[in-house]
Amino acid sequence: GSSGGTLYKHGYKFIKPLGMGGFGAVGLFEKQKIQHAIKLYYSISSDGKLLEKPDEYDFGPFKEQQLTRIVNNTAKDKCGAVSNLLMKYDSLEDNGTYFLLSEPMAYTLQDINLKPSDPAVQGIICQLLYAMACLHSMGIVHGDFKPGNIFLTKDGQVKIGDFGESAYVNISDYYPRFVSNVTGMDKFIIPPELVDEFGPMLTASTKQDVWALGIVITYLLINQKDKIYKIVPSKKG
Repeated sequence: GSSGGTLYKHGYKFIKPLGMGGFGAVGLFEKQKIQHAIKLYYSISSDGKLLEKPDEYDFGPFKEQQLTRIVNNTAKDKCGAVSNLLMKYDSLEDNGTYFLLSEPMAYTLQDINLKPSDPAVQGIICQLLYAMACLHSMGIVHGDFKPGNIFLTKDGQVKIGDFGESAYVNISDYYPRFVSNVTGMDKFIIPPELVDEFGPMLTASTKQDVWALGIVITYLLINQKDKIYKIVPSKKG
């Protein structure tokens, strides 16, 4: 389509699709024998008209670029490394369509099926804990932490990605600062039944990320996706 033509003009050759998301599609492309994962952000409204230029903070590709700059500038001081964060390193725009380029990953946590006893599970959990602590120390609330946004290389290195729902709050500790509207998948959001215990959840915070991380770890330890819902208490008790 037109998006493929845009990338072709910039020297990228389409290899294969990688998946679909709320904002658009992701594909694997190659340029000068180097492979790139490219996210296409749709900018067409439901009536087929081009959207006006979005607010640079709220619109996904601009937000991801901003957060990438923050990570590049502060991660070394805060975390010592950025090996567990999926980096977006370039962007393109053509006639209202936006593209973000990142390093290609082999899998997401949602794609693989590990037994709880598998030694890799412990390694994944440790990397997730480190990555989240790193994000929060830089003042970034992910906001959409789930298996589909946790990527893995072929050698098992974990990379957290998809910062389209994230927020930068410039915090230097782990105390919650409410920053933006609650987003993410239902089963990874603190349920209404626990609002009194966790505090007002009209907005997202580091608490939301920590809750979602707990659900992801449980997801790994019980190895049954359909039972994730059952660990959240119901209103009837």
